[in-house]
Amino acid sequence: DARYTMLSHLIPAKYQESFSKLLDAERKTVHEKNVSSVFYAEKVSVDVTKNQGQIEGQLYRTSHGLQLKPQHKMYRVQFSHQSGLLNLVSIQEIHRD
Repeated sequence: DARYTMLSHLIPAKYQESFSKLLDAERKTVHEKNVSSVFYAEKVSVDVTKNQGQIEGQLYRTSHGLQLKPQHKMYRVQFSHQSGLLNLVSIQEIHRD
């Protein structure tokens, strides 16, 4: 729960309400299904001209104490830069067919 609170402080005030709703739904699922996960980044690239980055890596999860098959994941992180501060705008999973 502390990680969710810490993450929500990275979000600009105008997005915090909608982001909190998403986090609350995620937190409920985690508690109900006894889910644990960790993401290990393997490749990170940033394009400052577009204010975005791409992160690739492995997502490891357990559910009810059983380890699930690791999944390769790729995410696009959108950010803004104002007054010397970086603000997180969005995180989207990139699906490759």
